[in-house]
Amino acid sequence: MGLWWWECRPAPSGEEAQNRRVDADSWTGLSLLASSAIVLGLLAALVSWAETATPFMPPRSRSQGHLSIPPLTFWDLGQMALGATSVMGSILLLKEPSGGSPWAWPVGLVMGIGCWANTYILGSSLGPRGLKRIPLPPITRMLKPIAWAIMRPIWPLQGLWRGHILWEAFTPALGLSPTPTQMAMIRAVMELGTTTVREVMVPRIDIVAVPAQAPLEEVARILVERGYSRLPVYQGTIDNVIGIAHAREVLRLLVRGVRGVQAKDAALPAYFVPQTKRLADLLTEMQRQHLSIAIVIDEYGGTAGLVTVEDVLEEIVGELIDEFDMEEEPVQRLGADEALVNGRVAIDILEELFGIRVGEEEYDTIGGLIYHRLGRMPTVGDQVEMDGLLFRVVATLGRRIRRVYIARLPAGNE
Repeated sequence: MGLWWWECRPAPSGEEAQNRRVDADSWTGLSLLASSAIVLGLLAALVSWAETATPFMPPRSRSQGHLSIPPLTFWDLGQMALGATSVMGSILLLKEPSGGSPWAWPVGLVMGIGCWANTYILGSSLGPRGLKRIPLPPITRMLKPIAWAIMRPIWPLQGLWRGHILWEAFTPALGLSPTPTQMAMIRAVMELGTTTVREVMVPRIDIVAVPAQAPLEEVARILVERGYSRLPVYQGTIDNVIGIAHAREVLRLLVRGVRGVQAKDAALPAYFVPQTKRLADLLTEMQRQHLSIAIVIDEYGGTAGLVTVEDVLEEIVGELIDEFDMEEEPVQRLGADEALVNGRVAIDILEELFGIRVGEEEYDTIGGLIYHRLGRMPTVGDQVEMDGLLFRVVATLGRRIRRVYIARLPAGNE
């Protein structure tokens, strides 16, 4: 019946047909503009991932890295609009000369994205830096679920790229039967090429250092009390590290009975690395230069932390405890729905413990989460509720959150 009515309809007049064609073209253009903006927005996010993080990487047990879309900026929004206009303009430009040929759409799409990519790359290098730093949180939150859905299926491919999935697949065929511990070490070794120094370094706030003018006896006392073999030596502030005081050199000078010696006299030159350096490259350099400690610097040249060969090795074999270390478990399970954790524990550990997804980019650790939620300096007893969980600060050390009690709230209190 419906088909008969369609066939018997009077044909539209010339003006009506023209209006319908204009309306169809308008809707097509708007649809193309919207879809292009969404696609290019995701592409902009992926480009930003590639520049600022390890893309497509699933959470790891000790890593602080977790998949999170970086904040979209005013610059990205402008690039999305320019890219969408380029795509639509290229398609419409080819549509008329081609007589409506079907090849106009794919060719125009490729041309438009090519124009946008060139503009994005050149603009990112030469464009005004101020525009790149203006965040647009609402748009970032809107795109985050879409980006998450797209990137989640790609995680296994990233593992395939790093090689450990291929290794696990072929070891049975080769007649090998590594234990779970050995397999974990193999994965860790292969991931050294993607893990950055920032993920394993001792943060700035936890660095124990001495001023350059400190007496040698004071340096020796700190070495003994803290159980360290090396201490950074700074001039003025911790951002100006001038060397590393070695316990062996301090002991040699003390045994010789030299008077009036200061920390700077026992310091050897410091080695500096950026916090974005890969652990595989760092380990190679430290082996080649016979180093055991390096000062980590941030993008402004200030001190971000320090990293040792032991920190790198712990990424492979796990925590190394010697006879002088006081072992403290970073995570203590108190029950099915409660735990006591170190404030430096990464957010992805929280997600594994309680099956939640935080997905925030403002912080990497549980201590950072509490700082962000409180908006002030935390004190013992402070509480934060989030995603059905209760966080209570149990112990602090200076400005750092040392221990946090976490419990799942009853269903009625969420």
